[in-house]
Amino acid sequence: MSGEVKTVLQNNRMRHNIGAGIMLSGKTTASIRGNHVEANQQQGMMIREDAKPEISGNSIHGNVHTGIRLVQNAEPEISDNNVFSNLMSGISAEGNTSGQIKNNRLHSNAWAGIRIKDNGKSVVENNRMYKNQGAGLQIQDAAGPMVRDNKMKINKKGGIHVADTAQGMIQGNTVSFNAESGVRVSGEVKTVLQNNRMRNNDGVGIMIGGTTTASIRGNEVEGNSQQGMMIRGHAKPEISDNQVYGNDRTGIRVTQSAVPDISENSVYGNQHSGIWVEGNSSGQIRKNELYSNGGAGILVGGTAAKGQSVLENNHVYQNQGPGVKIEDAAAPAVLLNRLEQNTQNVQEKWHVNSRQWDHCGAALLSQDEFSPYDSGVTDDVAQLVYPADRSHAGSTGAAVGRAEYPQGRVKRRKTKLATSEAKLS
Repeated sequence: MSGEVKTVLQNNRMRHNIGAGIMLSGKTTASIRGNHVEANQQQGMMIREDAKPEISGNSIHGNVHTGIRLVQNAEPEISDNNVFSNLMSGISAEGNTSGQIKNNRLHSNAWAGIRIKDNGKSVVENNRMYKNQGAGLQIQDAAGPMVRDNKMKINKKGGIHVADTAQGMIQGNTVSFNAESGVRVSGEVKTVLQNNRMRNNDGVGIMIGGTTTASIRGNEVEGNSQQGMMIRGHAKPEISDNQVYGNDRTGIRVTQSAVPDISENSVYGNQHSGIWVEGNSSGQIRKNELYSNGGAGILVGGTAAKGQSVLENNHVYQNQGPGVKIEDAAAPAVLLNRLEQNTQNVQEKWHVNSRQWDHCGAALLSQDEFSPYDSGVTDDVAQLVYPADRSHAGSTGAAVGRAEYPQGRVKRRKTKLATSEAKLS
C-alpha cells in the first residue's frame, strides 16, 4: 500500500511471500488488524517513508527478516500484536521513526524483542518482551525513545541494552530473570534510567561502562546473581536514590577508571560489601545508607584514585565487616561519616602491622563519628577496633594507630593516615 490510502486490511493471511508480507509507504493511514503474517522471505511488515498506519491485533511470526520493520520517517501506532519466532528482531525502528509501540507481546525472536536505532524516537509502553535470543530491548546509535512500564523477562542477552550515543528516558520497567545483566549501558549514553525494578537477573542488575554520563535514579535493584550495579570503563554516571539490596555479590562495584557520583542510595543485605571501589577508579560516595551487608560497608582498594575518592556523610552500620575498609594503595578522603555497630574485628587492642602498612596510601580521615563496638575504618592489616569488654567502650574504628580514647562517642578531627615512613600528625 502506498500514497494516502485509508484501506482497512483485516483478518487476512499473508504467508510464504518472496518479499514482505505487508508493505506500507507514503502517507497511508491504513488500518491493519487481525491478520496472520507468517513465513515470508523478508519482513512480516515493512512500514516506511511517512506512513502512519494503525497496526493492531495481528499475529506476526516465522518471517525470515524482522517481524515489523520501521524505516525513514514512519510514524505508526503498533498495539496488541503477537510478534514471535522471527529470524531477526520482533520490531525494529530505524531512521527518524517515531510513533507508539504499546501493549505488544514480543517473544522467541532470534534478535531483540524491540530494537530502536539511528534517531528513533518511538514511545515504547506496556509491552512484554520475553524469551528473545538477544536483549528484550536494544537502543543504539543516537536513538532517544521513551520506554516506560514494560516487562523484560527471560531474554538471553539481558533485559535492556543501551549503547553508542543513545539518550531518552527508561522509566517504570520491570527487568527480571534475564540471562546476563538486567540493564547494560555502554558507549557515550546519556539516558535517564529511573524508577525501574531490576531483579533476579543471572548477571549484574545494572552494568554501566564506556564513557556514559547516564543518570541512574530511583531504581530498585535486588536479588541479582552478581553485583547490584557494576560501574566500569571511564563511566561517569550519577547514581542516586536507588535501593540496592539482596544481591549475591557487592551492592555497587566501581572498577577500572570509572568516576561515578554515588549519593543518597540505600545499599543493604548484599552478600559481600555494600560499595566496593577498586582499580584506578574514584568518585564521590556521599550521603548513602549502607547496612547489613556481608562484608565491609565501604571497601576501597587497588590503586583507587589516590586523593580523588571522597567518602563523605555516609551512615554505615551493622555490616559484617568494618564500616569502611581501606586496603592496598588506596587513599580516599573519609569525612564526616557515621560508623556504628559494624561487627567484624572486635578485639582488645588496635593493631598496626608496619610491614604491610607500607602498601597503604595516605588517606585522610576527618570528623568521622564512631560508636562503641564498631570496627570503623580499617585497611586490610592496620586496624583500630573497639575492645570486647564494654567497660573499655569508646575506642574509635579509624585506622590511624593510636591508643584508646575515653568512653563514649568520639569525633576524629583532621587526622591523617600516612605510610610507615611518615609521622602521624
